[in-house]
Amino acid sequence: MLKPALARHLAFQNSLHVLRRMGVTLMFDPSAPYERRMPTWDDVLSVLDRATGGTSA
Repeated sequence: MLKPALARHLAFQNSLHVLRRMGVTLMFDPSAPYERRMPTWDDVLSVLDRATGGTSA
């Protein structure tokens, strides 16, 4: 869970940008309501399947 104030902080935004440029898949949706920012396990597994070509099972 990420408090809105931290999500808006420049250092946090810069870190997200750097991670994306490094090829890291981020599951952070800043437009999601605060209570829904944590991805579900189904979402995590779906992203993992796509990243591994479906070999995460």
